[in-house]
Amino acid sequence: MKTKMKKELISNVTSECLRIFADWRNYELPEEYNYSHLPLSVIDAIFSIGVNYYSVRNTINRFCQHYKIQKFQSHNILTTSEALSYMKEV
Repeated sequence: MKTKMKKELISNVTSECLRIFADWRNYELPEEYNYSHLPLSVIDAIFSIGVNYYSVRNTINRFCQHYKIQKFQSHNILTTSEALSYMKEV
């Protein structure tokens, strides 16, 4: 592909992205984008492979209820080691 065509393609794609995402500051992300604990994100990623996301939310909620974890707290962060030790108990 010639340099001029590459620059034109990049310009067109950039313009389209800017048009589509012009109001990006108004986007509201679902709660799963705000987990305070890395292990919850890992569980989310593993359990969301090929399933309905509703069941993933249920899995996260049950895990948090069972171990009395607040999904969105900013203190007492659950470490990966702690989460693994919880799972070994099961």
